Amino acid sequence: MKTSLLIILSICITSCSKNKQSPASPTPQPQVDSSSISFKFNDTLVTIKGGLNSYVTNREGVYASKVLTPYPKWVYNITAQSGYYTGLLLQIYADSLLVQPYNYFLTQPYYWVVPDQGLFLGIDYKNNDYQIYLPNDSVNVNITSFSNGYISGTFSANLTPMDVANPVSGSTKITHGSFQNLQVIY
Repeated sequence: MKTSLLIILSICITSCSKNKQSPASPTPQPQVDSSSISFKFNDTLVTIKGGLNSYVTNREGVYASKVLTPYPKWVYNITAQSGYYTGLLLQIYADSLLVQPYNYFLTQPYYWVVPDQGLFLGIDYKNNDYQIYLPNDSVNVNITSFSNGYISGTFSANLTPMDVANPVSGSTKITHGSFQNLQVIY
């Protein structure tokens, strides 16, 4: 009997000493980031998904930030990137971002305008630049929700192509623009 107990005890000690790892902990599940922006660029749909982490690690994502400018106003940037050749920068100059429409219509070239007035939109699409730049260009943004540090809204614009010899004001149409659940970084 004593021998049987010693054999059982040695089997238990041996099997316990082989498994020195801690019990398996559940694998953390990645958080689903529902941040996105989409718009039609002259009737071609562009969609960019993913938030700041995706933007930093994959060069694809969208987020919002509040930045102090050298002028006496804050600017809210909505920044989106998809690879190396498609991106968007939408700037709303305001001390506080409100749930309301923001509209900007240029009556003179943008380089003559004090940069803390209204809105700015620049798009890099397939490695070509388009901006609010010449008279008759316009940007319309509607912030539809701003809650718990996240914003959503819609936008449209008439932009000038910057990579051509004779740019035509408002010839690039941005329609059906929307952004959803963008985290605002302060």
